[in-house]
Amino acid sequence: MFSPFLRLRKTPLRKISLRRLSPLSDDRNIFLKLENCHPTGTVKDRAACWLIQKALTHNTLAPRGIFVDASAGNFGVSLCYFARKLGYRATIVLSENTSREHRDRIKKFGGNILLTSEEGGENAMRAVAKEYAMRQHNAYFVDQYGDLESICVHEQTTAVEILEQVPNISAFVTVAGSGGLIIGVGRRLREIYPRVAIIRAKCTNMPFTPGPLYQQYAADLDIIEIGIDNGYLEHARSVLSHPLGVRWESMDTLS
Repeated sequence: MFSPFLRLRKTPLRKISLRRLSPLSDDRNIFLKLENCHPTGTVKDRAACWLIQKALTHNTLAPRGIFVDASAGNFGVSLCYFARKLGYRATIVLSENTSREHRDRIKKFGGNILLTSEEGGENAMRAVAKEYAMRQHNAYFVDQYGDLESICVHEQTTAVEILEQVPNISAFVTVAGSGGLIIGVGRRLREIYPRVAIIRAKCTNMPFTPGPLYQQYAADLDIIEIGIDNGYLEHARSVLSHPLGVRWESMDTLS
């Protein structure tokens, strides 16, 4: 069953002139892909829609069934939002250190939460989610961390949009969770720009446990890792949010 309700619009861009940030900068620009324009406000809406669509297309789940998966937070919110929109339920396995904000949003969209110890990381949460789905009647294990479709969605949507919107790309920078975004976009960009740098930004004080997709495919892209501390992130956020701190040039016409 294909659902027309799970179509997401293309997200717009914002262009930042580096010279506005620093007089010593050159003429290059930074383009920000505004994934916060999705219904729940994050890029995870793409994967949630795509993976739900996969399950429904193959008639894997009967009406009122349960979508089950592990999440660090945002994907769980997205999954619950779209599951409820279609009349399904969702159960999300979270680490016990998941923020209150994420827990509240999952509950807001009708999700059930299972908590696990933070020591096992994503792999432990994934195992719990898989076992839980197997024990339930009419449940489907989504598996964002292990399903190749988590990569395909970004190869076929996010990367295509970026290539349509931005000329002459020299670097792509993002964070990495499941790995689907950075690998999917990175693969497609490398087909067009073989020398494009693929960069993963990470908070220096936050642990990162790579999931199966990242472990298996990241090495093929020679991903560059850069560490950013929370102080720098807060400074960047304040600069970018200040109306006089940076010159925004809307690219909404390309959305």
